[in-house]
Amino acid sequence: MSLSQFSGARLRDARVARGMTASTLAELLGVTSGAISHWEHEQTVPKPGVINRVAEALSLPESFFLRRPRVESETPYLYRSRSAATKRARESAEVRQRWFMEIFDFAEKLVQVPVAQVDDLSAGKSPTEISFDDIESGAVELRKRWGLGDGPIANVAAVVESRGCAVTRFAFGADDLNSFSKFGVRPTIVLNGDRDVCVRGRYDDAHELGHLVLHRGVDRGMAETPEMHKLLEAQAHRFAAAWLFPASSFVDEVYSIALDALLSIKRRWRVSCQMMIRRARDLDLINQDKYERAFRDLSRRGFRTAEPLDDELEPEDEFDDLRQNGLKLTLGSSRAV
Repeated sequence: MSLSQFSGARLRDARVARGMTASTLAELLGVTSGAISHWEHEQTVPKPGVINRVAEALSLPESFFLRRPRVESETPYLYRSRSAATKRARESAEVRQRWFMEIFDFAEKLVQVPVAQVDDLSAGKSPTEISFDDIESGAVELRKRWGLGDGPIANVAAVVESRGCAVTRFAFGADDLNSFSKFGVRPTIVLNGDRDVCVRGRYDDAHELGHLVLHRGVDRGMAETPEMHKLLEAQAHRFAAAWLFPASSFVDEVYSIALDALLSIKRRWRVSCQMMIRRARDLDLINQDKYERAFRDLSRRGFRTAEPLDDELEPEDEFDDLRQNGLKLTLGSSRAV
């Protein structure tokens, strides 16, 4: 490949993925910030020999910068948080998601990967037309279609991957940034590797699946308005709880929201005590006062950030579970993109 094939978009992606500003990269290379800008906008290309220093500074091979980036769909990235504090971390995570999809595209040519079969539960409705009752019934219907019964799901990520979703996990480096998803020819879910806790990972997977089955028609402009973002998140939260722990099973098994009672259920269903308390409130099994007292008790005992059993329940290993069940899905969870 010749230097004339240098991709400015690749340079910007690499810089953003590494969390570098143009000024920082310029200082490392001994050039001006203006030079970095010109390269990224392909107004000029680096001089011979400089590309090697660029590659070293960004810990990537030279060939990376000499091919065009993957073309992404125009569908939005759906995040839990869109605060200004997470903007740089979101941009970095989006680049690494695109890199993961390049790996997935390559692997898909070599091995058998399930066809994407993610159901659309929106029935053509706008999010403003979808009720929580619709979500509850939709979650039950999805379990039925996918043959999951009404008990605990053995491996949430494996189920999602078996429907053709690409699931990856890597560290975001931001406390306020959770998992995110993107719908396309190959629906994608990205989990935060900084939070490798079983119940959190299962919930995050289910939450992002909620976006994929409920919000397919949402465009980027709509998703980024504060009011719509709040609604989309509320709906994905409701779906996650309803899909992980159907109302009929919840009513049969959750007889008390006292911590000791919830812990035995947590071990069986592998969902958090906090989720079960919120579920009890959503299903009108407890009133607002009891709900708030339960969360105050968790806070008093220091269990809002780390609950009992979090360090005992083994995080899901998607690839091993898929392999044991004879499925030929190769990538599983990529933890090093």
